[in-house]
Amino acid sequence: MRMPTVAVALAACLAWAVLIVAVRVVLLQTGVNAWAFSLVQLVSSGAFMVGIALRGRVSWGAFAHLGTWIYGGLRVIAASCASAALLYVGVMQDTLLAMINVPLAALAVLAWTGRRPMRWQWAGHGAIVAGIALLAAHLPGGFANPAVILELIAESAVAISTVLIERHPYNRSNAVADRCLFTGIVLLVTAVLFLLAWLSMGAAGLSVGRGALALGDLGLLFGAPGLWLWGCLVGALLRGPTMYLALWAIARSGTVTYLATLALLPIVGLALEWLVSRWSLLPPPSVSVVEIAAGSIVLAGSLLLVRLRSQ
Repeated sequence: MRMPTVAVALAACLAWAVLIVAVRVVLLQTGVNAWAFSLVQLVSSGAFMVGIALRGRVSWGAFAHLGTWIYGGLRVIAASCASAALLYVGVMQDTLLAMINVPLAALAVLAWTGRRPMRWQWAGHGAIVAGIALLAAHLPGGFANPAVILELIAESAVAISTVLIERHPYNRSNAVADRCLFTGIVLLVTAVLFLLAWLSMGAAGLSVGRGALALGDLGLLFGAPGLWLWGCLVGALLRGPTMYLALWAIARSGTVTYLATLALLPIVGLALEWLVSRWSLLPPPSVSVVEIAAGSIVLAGSLLLVRLRSQ
């Protein structure tokens, strides 16, 4: 694996950090509903990426491909469970718990292809599990904390969906226009499934999130003046390019390397949050000793994996 390949994964990690911080700023500063905001982002980012694809050669058959819809459905499950986990833990804790997707992805690759990690790669996976276990043990309720279960479900979906999209027949081209079109199609499919989940949960009278309204209340999309403005801006300028980099990184570096590189996400995210807090747009971030210790162990294991897989 060449360094430029890892560089794409690092660029995707940076893009995710910028997107997450930007979303937090918009949600805290405007008070728009998080679910409606996510839906507008998905639709606008998908439309934007399709629009700039121009003459992309990726067939629109990608829209009808079963793998595209399975991926979109798994991403909706992951986003829903990860959002619900934030009711019980902080962002830093949630991000560290999410790193369980790396060993889960290795197990998914093993089940799918029969390809076993090398001996020292198991050591990296073990370090990640140990760091997460340290953090989980110090949460209120320990391993029984709902966030642990929710993140396990969310990251299982992430691991499976990442393995799936790595092998997606339309995620192979290196042409920019092709990749833009495929990215847009994936985002639009995810938006459709997101909306169906929203309507279904609303019909069942369910709500997700602290103080959230019924998810089927589509009037939310028209109730907040800044929702479409900020949703379209963040979607087109951040979410679309971020998903472009993520899909490209998965195709080039592979599932495990891509997810392991995201171990840098908490560090980059904290740095960005601290910078943004200087402008009073977010509260200053805080990190506990346990989070530092757990994060260091997870980061060490992830870097070991990236190093071994780059040789």
